[in-house]
Amino acid sequence: MVSFIACSGCVERTLRIDSEPAGAVVVLNHREVGVTPCEVEFAHYGTFDVELRKEGYVPFIGKRAAKPKAWDVPGPDLAAELIPLKAQAVTQWNFTLEALPNDGGHGDLLQRAKAIRESVSASENGEPTAPPEDRHSP
Repeated sequence: MVSFIACSGCVERTLRIDSEPAGAVVVLNHREVGVTPCEVEFAHYGTFDVELRKEGYVPFIGKRAAKPKAWDVPGPDLAAELIPLKAQAVTQWNFTLEALPNDGGHGDLLQRAKAIRESVSASENGEPTAPPEDRHSP
């Protein structure tokens, strides 16, 4: 019996996450897991919280489902676990990120927000900071 268990296989479950354009930071269930294209192993099927962020693009924040393959549902999955082969279940997610509009205002707003964020981050680290420029003052 021990040798039978030692020879049993296993199922590797993998999420392949890709984006257009590539290079987006991937946050899965509130944990940063990589940059697209990336692969992430997971243990259980279900719905995942997904965030993709890339500078200059509208972030994707939403949910995606990973559904089991026919042989990986309760019942047939027991047989798959006992076969002395390594099975692989791959779920592919593809995202298309939309470029931020550059319509004379949003880009400037984003630049000011980035400068404020960097200023706050620097002040939290004890570094001296200069106040951000206010371009809208007379």
